[in-house]
Parts: sequence; structure tokens; C-alpha cells
Amino acid sequence: MHTNFVSLVSLWRQLQFLSLVLMILVDFAIAATAADIAAIILPLASTVWAPGKSATISYRISGNPDNTSYEIDLMTGEPNNAQLVHIFDKMAVPTASGVNSVTVQVPATLPEGKYGIRLGLPNGSAWKYSQLFAVSKTGQSSDSVVKHSTPSASATRPSSSASKAKDDDEESKSHSSSRSHITIESAMDQHATVDSKPTLAGAASGNSRLAGLPALALAIVAASF
Repeated sequence: MHTNFVSLVSLWRQLQFLSLVLMILVDFAIAATAADIAAIILPLASTVWAPGKSATISYRISGNPDNTSYEIDLMTGEPNNAQLVHIFDKMAVPTASGVNSVTVQVPATLPEGKYGIRLGLPNGSAWKYSQLFAVSKTGQSSDSVVKHSTPSASATRPSSSASKAKDDDEESKSHSSSRSHITIESAMDQHATVDSKPTLAGAASGNSRLAGLPALALAIVAASF
């Protein structure tokens, strides 16, 4: 009887041990197939955030989706010596398999400098770090960037049609002036021609009268004899 009791106790302990091992294996299998952050895609090293503005954080999930609450932290320094600056939220971020994104608000009082993002479980396990990026008041996430406009070409230079009309008008004035000049010269030539004709006719008449004087003188001399 005593031997049987000892055997039952030993068997019970073995069953408990096997049950514990089985639970550990199940938990490990669930953890292996649960959603896991593979990498943080955004921000990049070329990203610039602006204090007081919204910014996007993108990450890739591998494994099966779940409702794990991840913590999103703003850090300064390299991942192996990073210092916590700001906790954005402990939120149930989207965990669908593939690329997911969340929008966060950059603290308005955040000093300019180099920062990084870490994303992981609130207990501090399985942290993933982004590349270091810049925070600047002139960041790309800012809506206060003033774009300086330059005067348009139409405002600084006359249009081609207006320029052509001006050239045509100047050409017309030039032709008109030339025609007036030619007309004046022609009129002067005609006036000179008219004035010269009587002079030439008078000269011819005078010459003919002078040519007849010797004959008249001879006739008078002949009559006297």
C-alpha cells in the first residue's frame, strides 16, 4: 500500500513537470509567431523634424498581427548609449504584418539637435532604433516655411506681341518720315525745274536777239549809202 502511494506521488510530480515544460513550449511558440518589429523605416538620416509640428514614424512588422502596446520614445545619442528625452505614447500601434505608420506630435520646446526613435515593448525588451535625424525650426515637417516668389517674366519683360507692335509702329513712323523726305525733295526738284525753264527760255531769246543785231546794223549801213 505504501509503495503504491509513493508511486502515485512520483507519477504526479512527473506529470506536473511535463505540464510545466509544455506550457513553456507553448509560450515560446506563441512568442515566436506573434508580431515583432523588424525595423524602423522612418525617420531616416535625412529626415528633419520641426518642433511643435506633426511627424510620421513608419516601421515594418514581421510575424502575425496582435494588439501589443508598443512604446514610442524620442532618444538622443547612439543606440548603445541612448538617453531618453521624451515618451510619445504607450499605444496600441498598428501591428499588421508589413509596413505600418503612426503620427506623433513633436514637442514644441524640443531643442534643435540630433535625435533618434526607439520602438518596443514597455518592459524594455526587443527595442528597435531608428537612424539619427535632425530636429530644426526650419524642418520639413514645419508649415511655417515662407516661399519667396520671384517676379514673373511677363511682369519684368514686355510681351512679344507688345514688343512686335512697338517695332511695327517705329518702322511705320520711319517709312512715313522717309516718304515725307522724298516728297519734299521731289517738290524741291520740281520747283527748281520750273524756275530753270523760264531762265533758259529767256537766255535763248536774248541770244537770238543778240544774234540779229549784226544783220540790222548792216541793213542800216546799206540804206545810208
